[in-house]
Amino acid sequence: MIVPVVTQDDVLRAVLIAGRFETHAFDASEVRSLRGFANQVALALDHARLLRETVESARRKRELEIARELQLNLLPKGPPDVQGLDIAGYSDPATEVGGDYYDYLTLRNGNTAIVVGDVAGHGMPAGLLMAVAKSAIHTQLQSENPPAILMERLTKTLLQMSADNQFMTLVFVEIDLAARRLVYSNAGHHYPLHYRASSGAFEELESTGLPLGLLPRPPGPFIERALDPGDVLILYSDGVVEATDSAGEMFGTVRLREGVLAQLGRSAETVIEAIFAAVRAHTEGVALADDATVVVVRVLAQDEQTEATDADVAEPD
Repeated sequence: MIVPVVTQDDVLRAVLIAGRFETHAFDASEVRSLRGFANQVALALDHARLLRETVESARRKRELEIARELQLNLLPKGPPDVQGLDIAGYSDPATEVGGDYYDYLTLRNGNTAIVVGDVAGHGMPAGLLMAVAKSAIHTQLQSENPPAILMERLTKTLLQMSADNQFMTLVFVEIDLAARRLVYSNAGHHYPLHYRASSGAFEELESTGLPLGLLPRPPGPFIERALDPGDVLILYSDGVVEATDSAGEMFGTVRLREGVLAQLGRSAETVIEAIFAAVRAHTEGVALADDATVVVVRVLAQDEQTEATDADVAEPD
């Protein structure tokens, strides 16, 4: 007699073959016993499968948690203390491991640079390429290469290390307070916003080339812009402006600009908090489909710098 062992997922896992020396057939009670035994075997197999899947799921979850912790350690622990600037940044990954990257750099000439990048996709592959980008950037900084050489060599590194159809958008902004200017290179990234206090209007730091990892040539030459006290720079990833509500409407750059205007004169950290609060209000609980990153840089007016200096040297009560 042959009895199938079928588990809850309707898969034939085994068969029981029973025989006897007597010539007469199995009676009804014997058939029920064999089928009952087959059911018990199927149940045991189901339990073993569920236990194995639970253990594997817990292992993968823990590995992702570790990867997330490692990746968060690649991001700045806090903003740099640069006289004349108020800087803040925040990144909210859509999954345990994200592909967004931001960093604060001190260049060999003493200027401060801000980098924001976004690897296509998210998850482990994006997180790994993000880590490669950070390592390459800091290697070039240790070599004291100027930004143009840094971008050229970063382009070559990402082209060698990225998988097929994998690329990274990246914007590099150097701030020269002494010369009251910024210079930037934008490799296919969402255009950063430059609020100009003198006109009360926004300008965009437009693209200077293709994303990194697609072609061996680096993005075009750096572009120079005037930078004055009261100006605000907003660098962000597409996960911010492309965050959608339940109807599929994107947050967009208009809301981003409105959020910045509503917080003029307040700290960079306050501006970022307001932007993410506005994104959450817009999405109404809809999960982010992509990583969201914002870096805000305020160029302080002289009176703000004086207030900050006074606060630093004030004696405690």
